[in-house]
Amino acid sequence: MDIPNYQLTADMLNAMLGATRITKEKMRRALHDHLVLGEPQATAAERYGYTKQQVGVHVKSLREKLKPLFDTYAAHAGAPDPAGTCDSSDRARTRRTSK
Repeated sequence: MDIPNYQLTADMLNAMLGATRITKEKMRRALHDHLVLGEPQATAAERYGYTKQQVGVHVKSLREKLKPLFDTYAAHAGAPDPAGTCDSSDRARTRRTSK
């Protein structure tokens, strides 16, 4: 089953951050500005008093470890494919066989 790449929303980011040790509000805001709003990483980092590298460590972890898990869960839960790239019969078949 192909897993779509869902757009990262503020709610999704908050859920992902709940599974991390990132508790500083400024870092959460920098991550939000970069990952959700699409601002350059350096701009978001500087705005909240961080270096690009400090924000980058968390961005990499979220993108490479947590986001794929959230995308997989969303696909198995039947969330609509944002790009229409997955075959809906694959998703329906997966739901039937996983019950």
